[in-house]
Formats: sequence, C-alpha cells, structure tokens
Amino acid sequence: MKKFLCLDTNVFEHFPPIEQIDWLAISSCAQATLIIPQITIRELNKHKDTSPRGKLKRRAANSLSQLAKLSRQPQPVKVRNNVDIVFLRSEPILDFSIYHLTREVPDDYLIASAIEFARENSLSLEQAVVITADLGLELKVGGQSQIVACPMPDSLRLPDEPDADERQITALQDQVKNLSAQLPDLKLELLRRFDGSETDMATVYWRDVSLTEEELDAHVNEEKKKNPYLCANPIPPPGYLFRRSDLRLLQQFNDYLNGYFALYRTYLKRSEETENWRSKTRALVFVLRNDGGISATDIRVTLKFPRGISIVADRAYKGYLNAPTPPVFESRAPSPPARENDDIYVEEDPSLHEIKIGNIRNFPEGSEVILTANNLRHTCEESRALNVHFREETDVHPFQLDYEIWMRNFPKLITGTLNVVVKAGNRSELDNPR
Repeated sequence: MKKFLCLDTNVFEHFPPIEQIDWLAISSCAQATLIIPQITIRELNKHKDTSPRGKLKRRAANSLSQLAKLSRQPQPVKVRNNVDIVFLRSEPILDFSIYHLTREVPDDYLIASAIEFARENSLSLEQAVVITADLGLELKVGGQSQIVACPMPDSLRLPDEPDADERQITALQDQVKNLSAQLPDLKLELLRRFDGSETDMATVYWRDVSLTEEELDAHVNEEKKKNPYLCANPIPPPGYLFRRSDLRLLQQFNDYLNGYFALYRTYLKRSEETENWRSKTRALVFVLRNDGGISATDIRVTLKFPRGISIVADRAYKGYLNAPTPPVFESRAPSPPARENDDIYVEEDPSLHEIKIGNIRNFPEGSEVILTANNLRHTCEESRALNVHFREETDVHPFQLDYEIWMRNFPKLITGTLNVVVKAGNRSELDNPR
C-alpha cells in the first residue's frame, strides 16, 4: 500500500534530514509520498526569523534551503527508494468549522491540509497520515475520520545538546556570574509594614489645631481650682484657701502660683503646636541589602526628595512636652514651680545604627540626605529611618524619590527611583494623630 505522509514542522527541526529517515518503516508501507503543506513552510520561516534559540533558527534555515531545492524540481521528486515528495501550492479552502478546527491555530491548518488532500485524491483512512512529534497534534488528528496520526520515533530525535554558540553563551554567562560573585550588589528598598500600603509612611492625619484665648482661660481656670491661692482670712474669698501661716510666705506662694499658671498656659499652647508638628511628620524606613558575593565598603547613599518635604534630624524630632509642676506650700517656705515645659527632643544613640545620617539639606525645591555605612556584608541588610515632615497639607500625596549608591569596591554608580505611597487621613481621626 502507498501512503501519503503530511509532515509537521517539528519533523524538520528535531529530527535528521528527511532523506536520512526510513519513512517506509515508520509508516509501515511499501511506498510513501511526503506532503509538505504551506503551513509547514510558513512555520519554518517564522522560526528561522524569530526563534531566540540559535540552534532552532539554523535547523529551520537548513530545512528551508533543502526544501527550496526540492520544490524547484519537477514533482514528484524522489527523496530515497520508494519515497518521493510533493509540495502543496495553496492553502486549504474547506470549511474549518465542520471539522472543529480554527484558522488561528497552525496545527489546525496542517490537519485541514491533510484532510483536503485526502478528499481530493480519494484516499482511504490508512493512506492519509499526519507525521508529528507533537502529542497535542496527534490527539487532534485522532478525532478526525479521514486521516490518521503517526508519531515520530523518539530514537530518531536529535540530541538536545547545546551547540557551539550555546556553549559559548553558557560559558560567558558563567564567567559573568563568577565575576559578579566577586562584587557587592546593593539594593535599596522601602520597608513594607502595613497591609494594603507600600511603606510605613501609611497615612498622615493632618492636624492644625490651636486653642483660642477663651479655651486657654477655661483650662487655666480649671487648674486654678485644683491649685487655689492661699490667704490667712478664715473666710477666704472665692478662689482662695485658708491657711494659717506667715503673710509673707502666703504672698510668696501666691506669686509662685501666678508664675505657674502663666507657665501652664504656655505649656498648653506649645503642646498643641507639638501635636500639630508631630501629625505632619512620619518615619520612612529604608532597607539597604547586599546580594553580592563580597562585602560592600565605604558606602554612600544620596537620597533626593521632591518639593514640599523636609527631612528632620533625629536630634530635632519633637517629643511630647511634660506639664509644669505646681508649687508646693510648706510651713517654712513654698517651693517654686518646676520649669518642665521646654521642648523635648527624642535623642537616638548614633552608635546603634550601622547606617548613619551623614548630612541633611532642606531646600525650597526639595531635600537631600546622605546616608553612610562603613561596611555591609554580603547576604546581609541594614535599615535606617528618616523623619519626613510635610510642609503643607497639599504636599501629602504619593511621591517619588531618586537615589544614588556609591561604594569604594564597585566600579560604577548605582541609581534608581523609589515610589512612596502616602495619603491624608480622615479629619475625624485627628484627635489621636500618631
């Protein structure tokens, strides 16, 4: 029996040249005609031009060159004993949908070409054979009633060993990898702490509250009720408390009280100012990581922030104010009020940080911060927080900052950009800003 073998593209790309293959043994027949449909030529051209694998490109090109020579000879062309080859000159025009095929799938084009050839030449089911090394195509052919599939033997498959070009590329990649292992590889990232947010900037609850003179008077009057003046009159006037003592000492205590109430009034005003300031200041935590093969030395990171942002040094971060202590009357002499309403700054020990803040410069158009580190070992990371202060409420929005990383034992400057996600909070939550 003579059989007609429709060849899939992978036959040309993963197996020996067609003249070296025993087609009669594969298809179990005495005579065979190899059918080359248009889709096979088209796929070989595509792989020749666009395949990222050099070996596949070359195999496709060699197969096309061989087929071009055969196609220019009078057909059918003898390939080997009892085996010839025929090229289909046109695309299949049958109705793809009848055979559950679609024109967007190359395998379906191959199946349609085989079916149309079988119909036009009145071939029996055993005579129309699709030769492929693709299991998917083999299964699809099995669902047709006019053609059958025949898989290519795995024993004929060409070894998938890298060719000379691929071996050279692999060698170069290994060389680059080995060289990279002898260099540090620093990455700068933002610490991600909150679910649904990009950084621990999270939300800024903008607070701009100040007490009116009437509110200040009311708070001071409440404090006067807790700490009344003293007098020697057994029936003291409102706001005074009877105390048997020397009039001079009583007057001195009352003077101290007047100073304390003035101090308390100042404390109230400055506490609101501190709360406002703290509500506009957030910690932005940077993580510096070394993914390289050796330690990075003498590291310098320059951060450039956009307009509307100031960076506050740790020593200038405002803590909560302590309330002044009222005077205490003793029989011999009253003690003056303690002045405890000066600004409190949160001090940090610089020695606790591997990454140190080298310099902070705030300009109208933005801010620049320099971080330094003597050494960062490979596979290790260190973090450092910066206090970011927003100058105006309109400045509270997502922003980008640029950075540069320089180190002594790396040949070039590393540059990049970080995206900071921050938003203004609901004003109803301003009572507890942080």
